[in-house]
Amino acid sequence: MKKKQTVIILGSGFGGLAAAALLAKDGYQVTVLEKNEQPGGRASSLESDGFRFDMGPSWYMMPDVFEKYFAEFGKKPSDFYKLTHLLPQYRVFFGDQTHIDVTGNLKTDKATFESLERGSALNLDRYLAESKVKYETSMNSILYRNMNSLLDLFTPAMAKKSAQLGVFQPMHQYVSRFFHHPKLQQLLEYNLVFLGCSPKNAPSLFSLMTHVDLNLGVWYPEGGISAVVNAVVKLGTQYGVTYVYNASLRLLQTKKHTQLTLLSPMRIIVLQKIFYQINHCAHTLEILGGRK
Repeated sequence: MKKKQTVIILGSGFGGLAAAALLAKDGYQVTVLEKNEQPGGRASSLESDGFRFDMGPSWYMMPDVFEKYFAEFGKKPSDFYKLTHLLPQYRVFFGDQTHIDVTGNLKTDKATFESLERGSALNLDRYLAESKVKYETSMNSILYRNMNSLLDLFTPAMAKKSAQLGVFQPMHQYVSRFFHHPKLQQLLEYNLVFLGCSPKNAPSLFSLMTHVDLNLGVWYPEGGISAVVNAVVKLGTQYGVTYVYNASLRLLQTKKHTQLTLLSPMRIIVLQKIFYQINHCAHTLEILGGRK
């Protein structure tokens, strides 16, 4: 019987957890090493006095991505957790003490736009149609494909829709074509804050997030985002993934192999394959001892 290849995954954020279950399903012997006492990475949680708090993301968006992932295993998200569509989805506050509710009901949201700027309801329809094209093109031509070189970006689909993607047009310039009211502009540009970008230099490709917001909706998994983390861990466990928490480790790379020393619990592993799902800075400074 052929021995299974070993894969060590450093970090149990969503990327590491998702990869672990997929690799185990493909026949690899997978171990996930996590320095914290629980899985999730930035999506960890805090429990105190009978309450649970999400320590990172709290919005469940792009539900199609989760559906596609669980479908790889013949499952659905509903097999693991219950989703509630948030209505209203969220409230945006402005400096003049006013606010706008994004309700998740397109008819209501269009009326809100129209109340601030005449003709903006129809413009929102146009804006959403273009953001949907950007989203679907990005998902199908970029996200679900390996990018081994710059040439991988030049697919027939990308070439056909390149003018619509708005890679070279700044977000604010693009939004200003549709809406002139500053509050509507800010409402459509706020999500760039999460990316650390400015609307004045970020590409208008990110307008695809409005499709995510208004068309796909904002959801809440019962039990918080940790329920999603636990679902992926449960999936991995079913395929034999081993999870090690409170793991302190050190890598030693030689010409022949890479040796991983677990300082706690004490263990030495000679690696065949390794998957990093941690910050580059943490990987370089903490694990490799500062070597570049």
